[in-house]
This record gives sequence, C-alpha cells and structure tokens, in this order.
Amino acid sequence: MNSWQPAVWFAFASACLLPAVFAQIGDRQDALFSGIGGREFTLLQRLLADPAWRADDADANKILSGLARGVFASRNTAHIGQVIDAIAAQTPAESKRALALMDGMYLAAGDTRRPLQFPREPAGWSTVAKQPAFKSRVARIDALLRWPGKTGAVAAAVTPLTTEEQARFDTGKTLFGAICAACHQGTGRGAEGLAPPLVDSEWVLGPAERLTRIVLHGVRGPIRVAGRTHTGDMPAFGGLDDNQLASILTYVRREWGHGAAPIAPAQVKATRAATAGHRDAWSPEELMQVK
Repeated sequence: MNSWQPAVWFAFASACLLPAVFAQIGDRQDALFSGIGGREFTLLQRLLADPAWRADDADANKILSGLARGVFASRNTAHIGQVIDAIAAQTPAESKRALALMDGMYLAAGDTRRPLQFPREPAGWSTVAKQPAFKSRVARIDALLRWPGKTGAVAAAVTPLTTEEQARFDTGKTLFGAICAACHQGTGRGAEGLAPPLVDSEWVLGPAERLTRIVLHGVRGPIRVAGRTHTGDMPAFGGLDDNQLASILTYVRREWGHGAAPIAPAQVKATRAATAGHRDAWSPEELMQVK
C-alpha cells in the first residue's frame, strides 16, 4: 500500500479488512487521526465490534484511544455517552481496552475548556466513575460533564440569537463550508500542520474586535491556540464584504456549542475603517493588545 492515504484506510476498515490494514499502519497513526476527522465515532464502533481487534493488543488500543479522544473533542454528547457506555460494558478481561478508551477521553478533557451539557446522565457513567482503575482519570472528565440535576453543576446561560442574527448564522455556515472548512475542517477542529482548531479557541471566543482583525488582515504564527502552538500563518480575508465576514464570525462563535456574542456587519465595518492603514498580517502579540 505505497499510495496509502487515511481515506483509503477508512474505506478498508469499512469493508472489515481491519487486520490487513492494521499491519500497514505502523507509525502513521497521526495521519490516520487527522485524515478521518469527524468520523472517529463510526470507525470506533466498527473496531470495537471486530473480533480481530483484541482487547489486549497494545497497538490496537493506541488507535482506539486516539479515536476516543476525537469523539470527546467533537462535543457530540450522544456519541460521547455511547463511548462511556462501551467502557462500562467492558469485561475484566477487556480492562486494557477500557483503560485505553478512558485515556483518550482524559487527554481530550485536558484540551477542553467548556462543559458538555448532556440531556441526562450517561447510563454508564456511574459504573465507570466507581472503578478504581479509572480513579486518576475520572475527576478531570467528570468536571466537564453536565446534566439536569447533577450536584454542583450549573449550566451556562446563552442569549438566544435574534431572527436577524440567526439568518446571519445560517449564511455564515454556508460561507464557512465554502471558504474555511478546507483548512479548519467542517468540525472546526482544524488539521495538524494546516490550521488550528476553532472549537474552544480563545481567539474565536475572545474579544470580537480581535477576531475581526484576524480575518481582515490575517495572523502570523507561531500562535498559541487551545493549549498548543501552531506555526502556520492565516491569510487575510478582507476581500469579503462586511456582511459576509460578520456572518462567518457569528457562525464560528455560536457553532460547536459556543455561546459567544454574535458579530454584526457594523462591527466589522468599524474595525475595517480603524485598521485601514494596516498592511501586514497581525502578530499574536499585537492582537493581545486588543481588549
């Protein structure tokens, strides 16, 4: 498989030729995870159901751990709940697999800033939380899980979008898919070596003017995003009009569970005018001066 690609790997996995493909992966797991962004849950389900993936296989469990990390990072509470249930269902003989899945969620929880709001407590969580083997991992994960009636949990209030803002959000979703998703991915989780994540990004959720300056003029790396340093540069998109930029920015500030205030075309117009003389991409240090 000299022409190996992540998409090819996924296609083989879908066809249940997992053992043959597993032998070809070697140390290319990072490429696998970046290549299947958004499909981790589907692949994880298939691997857990395939008898060729033994519960005590260390290499197989590394992949399962990476997939569990991706599922948790997706913020899809239905999928996360099913992973928790799968951990709870593992038998004592499958303890290494259960621990690998917990490790993946534990690592993702370390990169997550906002709680996950579940409609109810995941069915398997009480079982998982009581297992001594998971004690060092449970606290970090539990701190991010919210559901109605959970002791000490307070859901953050998010102001609903107005009709006009919702229309802007919908337009922004379309524009994001056409302009931004190739680098930042439709999931907003970015791609290693290409673009940083937008999900939980302090640049996305921070001051509106700071984010607006980034899209108007671009930003130079290295830049710290969600706890990791990214060296690439982001190009300017000042060629888009005020309404288009406001729509995209409103979308990224309210998608993926975000609750930041939407951005209006008038705000973009004001920032465009105020920075009209700026001819270069911003440095992170310059942007941090904007409060």
